[in-house]
Amino acid sequence: MIRRCRGQWRGAPALAVLALLLCGWLPAFAGDTVVFRNGRRMRVESTEMLEGLYVLRLKNGGVIRVPTDTVERIVPDPEPEPDRPGAAGAEAHGETGDRVAAFIASRRAGDLHPLISRAARRHGLEEALLVAVVSAESAFDPAAVSPKGAMGLMQLMPDTAERFGVERPFDPWENLDGGAAFLRQLLDRYGGDLKLALAAYNAGEGRIRDYQGMPPFSETVNYVSRVTGLYRSFLEGGN
Repeated sequence: MIRRCRGQWRGAPALAVLALLLCGWLPAFAGDTVVFRNGRRMRVESTEMLEGLYVLRLKNGGVIRVPTDTVERIVPDPEPEPDRPGAAGAEAHGETGDRVAAFIASRRAGDLHPLISRAARRHGLEEALLVAVVSAESAFDPAAVSPKGAMGLMQLMPDTAERFGVERPFDPWENLDGGAAFLRQLLDRYGGDLKLALAAYNAGEGRIRDYQGMPPFSETVNYVSRVTGLYRSFLEGGN
């Protein structure tokens, strides 16, 4: 059956692997589902974009790199139920996780919870923090558009969406994944300073550079206060 692809892919081993992938002959694992433009699907452990390529990590430890123009979309597979062994991270349990879940449910956004959890884990963020940012940015509205043109759940500006490979900013997963990647990058850039990272997310990295710290804009100051206040309420309890 593999002979269907023979003759189309010759040369480097990487191209041979890509040929197998596009023809649907690599094994399927839990994780993200990669949907290719030729209609084939592949389940992988995780995906990320690096230097114009999608890096697909397999459950067995293997790594495949494919051109982005061969991929139509990447969809997160359903998460295991929280009560199954090894199902979710620490934040899915305990009082903090309960408060986060209750807050999302109160906003009638329960269907977004698995996607937010996955994006948080994928980019090394606390779920409580990502929920606080999504709440402040869009109130969990995937179709939100700001007067300045920011889009979707995490209110990505067009240049930010392009920077993080978000082709469909109103797709909940793509938007969350791109926004979480951006927030992770900002936290790393500012040495884990949450307030500066949030200020940069709101006002732009250039403003942090211009003012050598928190910019004196009421919108930004209020935004940082709102996000950190909600984040603390998840961690510590309270109203």
